[in-house]
Amino acid sequence: MSFAPASFGVANGRVEIFSTFDGSSRPSKVKIDARLLQLDLQRFLAKGSLGQKAAGPVRGRIVITGTGQSFRELMATATGNSFFTMSGGQISALLIELAGLDVAHALGVLVSGDKPIPIRCAFLDLQGKDGQMAVKTLVFDTPTSIISGEGNIDLRDEKVNIVVIPAPKRFSPLSLRSYVRVAGDFKNISAFPDPIKTGTDSLVKKIFNVLALLVSSPLQPRDLGQGKDADCDALIATVQRQDPQRIILKDVQTPGKSTTAVR
Repeated sequence: MSFAPASFGVANGRVEIFSTFDGSSRPSKVKIDARLLQLDLQRFLAKGSLGQKAAGPVRGRIVITGTGQSFRELMATATGNSFFTMSGGQISALLIELAGLDVAHALGVLVSGDKPIPIRCAFLDLQGKDGQMAVKTLVFDTPTSIISGEGNIDLRDEKVNIVVIPAPKRFSPLSLRSYVRVAGDFKNISAFPDPIKTGTDSLVKKIFNVLALLVSSPLQPRDLGQGKDADCDALIATVQRQDPQRIILKDVQTPGKSTTAVR
């Protein structure tokens, strides 16, 4: 059984949902194709947070199949792929410096004022099976830093476990550059330095990570400003292969090609 597409406005944009339902077996099998069009990033972030200074149109597509009698059961068995992308927009300069634990540049932003910087492009590609969605590609690129990541999202237990890897495009004389682990359940996600990827799921590990961060910081090669521009055109081309009719990417403008690809 196929359902007529449901279309509704959300976050100053639109969501279109196409679905099919197969009740010939138990549990029932459901397929969902959800398309996210021009959603406002600010609407998903807490008021008063640095993230509220982020702005830009989010586009994406979620194509999954699963079984069950409820949305929770469907997510726990979800198999398929999803992508979310942004081209253009802006974000807090202070937030980017803090993401990289860049003390010197963060202090500079506080003195001169937190002004938004442009987002060159952002892309998140998830693929998985039975509720375990792996991060295939994660890139967030600005003129001053590029952030990539790896990890997974557990839809069955509703948990996130992603390691974010910041790389500045300029030298900083004082920083605590480190991997940052974004983890926790959907209602309580936190970010904490994890310099040697030991995990942050206990107080002992967090204390160890702080000590390891202080010891290893002078040796971090990313302090030298070796970050390069992402190849935004290549990332958009990846989305294009998943959206050949340009339903999601209509009128998207990219900032131009770069010779450096990001994996």
